[in-house]
Amino acid sequence: MGTASLGVDAHGLMASSITQAWPLENSTFPVVTLDRYTPANGIKAIAFLEIDTEGMALEVPDGAGDTLKRTRRGPALHRGSIERLEAAGFTIDGAEQTGPLAALLCASRRD
Repeated sequence: MGTASLGVDAHGLMASSITQAWPLENSTFPVVTLDRYTPANGIKAIAFLEIDTEGMALEVPDGAGDTLKRTRRGPALHRGSIERLEAAGFTIDGAEQTGPLAALLCASRRD
């Protein structure tokens, strides 16, 4: 278990490591890596993972290497994910097969 120092807005609704135009108060939060969290909670594999990293895009995967290696899903799941995202109004901004059982998928929705 570690800690992360984040700026918190005046209403306590947002915490981020990204500099904002409004005042933030620094707070320290406990954090745990996915590699520690998943076995402690009996999670053997992850089918879909969405994380808003708030400026810590490199740190999050650094703590998830073993968890992501244990996750095995095939291309059919990726096609199904794309179909569901498009049906929900998302645009697929990028999709890359990164290995025989792995893919990277980026999607956005501009309402």
